[in-house]
Amino acid sequence: MAQGIGPTAFFDKTYDEALALSEQAHAYLSDIHHKNVSADTPVDDLRLRCEAFRLSTRLMQVMAWLLNQRAIHEGELSAADVMESEEYRLGSAGVCRDDSQHDHPAIPPAMGDLLDRSLNLYIRTERLDDMMQNNIH
Repeated sequence: MAQGIGPTAFFDKTYDEALALSEQAHAYLSDIHHKNVSADTPVDDLRLRCEAFRLSTRLMQVMAWLLNQRAIHEGELSAADVMESEEYRLGSAGVCRDDSQHDHPAIPPAMGDLLDRSLNLYIRTERLDDMMQNNIH
């Protein structure tokens, strides 16, 4: 299929999942920000904040990619043009694929869950991006 990632039901499910996870992450991160939550040590506090940025980065990358797919489905962008330009591709793999801190004791279990779910979503989206790239070329 030359257009996008496939049937709209599949796309809609992935989009809805990404949006719901983004909303959950936003609520969680807002809550810990407002409660001024920090870890026991400065190093662990930095680790916690870095993982919060990693979570946000993963979700922003996935949402941007999905919005590009929606633009392809609606005829606003061509699949070939999107795949030829790196700015439309899923990015930040080095940051987004790193899960080395998910299980660290300084990471609260709820954040660990969000990190794991966002990583799984990112990896699935990465596979879709690769499949689309292979279909275009």
